[in-house]
Amino acid sequence: MNSLFFPTVLIGLFLLLGGCNTAPVYEVSESPFGVESIASQSLEKAIIQAGRRSGWRIRKVRQGRMIGEFRTPKNKHVAVVEIDYTPTAFSIRYDHSLNLKYRPAQASAADATMGLSDLPGISERKRPTIHKVYNQWVAALESAILTEVKKSRYTVSSNTRSSPRPKPSASPCPEPHPESLAGRGVIKVRGANLRSGPGIHCAKVGFLKAGDELALRGQDGKWLLVEASGDQAWVYANLVERQSSPPGSENRSAAESQSPPVSKPKATIAVIQFKSLNREAQELKLGDLVSESFTTALVNSRAFKIIERDQLNKVVKEIELSQTGFIDTTHAVEIGKMLNADAIITGSVALLGGQLQMNARIIDIESAYVLSAESRTTPYRLEEINRGVREIVFSLSRKFWDQR
Repeated sequence: MNSLFFPTVLIGLFLLLGGCNTAPVYEVSESPFGVESIASQSLEKAIIQAGRRSGWRIRKVRQGRMIGEFRTPKNKHVAVVEIDYTPTAFSIRYDHSLNLKYRPAQASAADATMGLSDLPGISERKRPTIHKVYNQWVAALESAILTEVKKSRYTVSSNTRSSPRPKPSASPCPEPHPESLAGRGVIKVRGANLRSGPGIHCAKVGFLKAGDELALRGQDGKWLLVEASGDQAWVYANLVERQSSPPGSENRSAAESQSPPVSKPKATIAVIQFKSLNREAQELKLGDLVSESFTTALVNSRAFKIIERDQLNKVVKEIELSQTGFIDTTHAVEIGKMLNADAIITGSVALLGGQLQMNARIIDIESAYVLSAESRTTPYRLEEINRGVREIVFSLSRKFWDQR
């Protein structure tokens, strides 16, 4: 990790231990990159790299949106932000936090009644507040993003007739022609680069350390196409130790296969927001996080057509159900019928002692039966949560298709 991360953490811990000073939450609103525009792929890499430099862990949710997480040692303090971006600007907004003294916006009734709400000083009380160290973390991320974007070779300037191109390499990245491959592997050396193609001259897109697990997706000569944390990249085959399945085993884990269990027409499915069962889960909005992870895993499985969250929310509001409350089977079936869905996934989450408990069930709309229910308990780390979600999705989808 970049050396800038450690001073940031040390400063943060010093401030957290040194007092409880709070300030209005710092948000970045439509900050321009300082260039006319930037290629989408290059922009996303720049934001992820900026996160590494400033101590944030960045993951892509969908086109135009990423989630950033900052954690101090032992996850004592956690900050999560939403990063929205376009080819010309970006914004950073607070999502949730842990042990950072966050307080929602407050304005007294007297201020509003007397028409004082927008005056200087009083307007500050209307804004949410948080420990000042959070603002420093966000400012560091903002600065790093601007720096990384300006370093990009793919920026587009209105002062040139054509887009500047990256300097040509003496040995360009070869076009991949992978053969299908399935299974799992683990990095057996101290570290291995992830690349955009099957060759050492292809761009580095990530890094794995010894013991990191990955799923095998294809092979081109001495290079393996692998998937780690939901992203696909290439790694040199000699750096990976393949893990064999028990003889005669035909049941692969979720990480070994993200394709439909059987070849049938895609069904339409919706993921209803998971309920947070305890206060810790509610404060961290883990119901939202796990629901989004399930949606992403279902999209990557290529086994279903997924109903968009906005469309689902409209239906939930239409039948006057709260997304934060528990939706029983009867209501889930009603929602599914209104959305013309074949199935609904719903469930709950709880955070206890640093362990996340996830419970999920898939309901067939036509029969109104719960086809399958699954649960997983994982450490409260993003990669472990995503792995547990993928395993649940694989199991639920297999049982769904087996019964249709």
